[in-house]
This record gives sequence, C-alpha cells and structure tokens, in this order.
Amino acid sequence: MEKDACVICGTETVYDPETPVEQRLNYVEGTGQLCQNCAERLENGGQYPAPVLAICPHCHFANIGEGEVGVVICKRCQKMFNR
Repeated sequence: MEKDACVICGTETVYDPETPVEQRLNYVEGTGQLCQNCAERLENGGQYPAPVLAICPHCHFANIGEGEVGVVICKRCQKMFNR
C-alpha cells in the first residue's frame, strides 16, 4: 500500500494516507507529514531550503522540492516508471 511522503524531502513515511492525523507522529498542521529525520532536524534548529511547488505532469500531484517552480515528476511516478 502507498504511504504518505514527507513534505520536506519526499521520503516515504510509515503512514497510510487514510491514517487520521490525530494518530500520527510528526504531522504539522497546515503543512503536512514529516519523516522522522526531517522532524528531528527541524526540532534541532536545522535549516531547509525554501520549498517550491511543482506539479507532476503524470498524476497532477503537487510536489514540494527545491529549485524553480515548474513541472517535476513526483517520486511516486518516478518509482512507477523505473520498474
């Protein structure tokens, strides 16, 4: 089953999309799910590049990443095409 991705780095988290946010660790209201590494880095004052919104041309999923605003294939579709 597909898992939610971290909104900072895109890494797959341990949570299913159907898991209520009240039952999750590292969920940031208004932002989304963080992986354990990004949550720890954020708690310890780590710096992140400014997130940029891009839209996957295949599934139309909004990606959060680095670089310029534009069209970027999401990690979910990359995995599917790399099989």
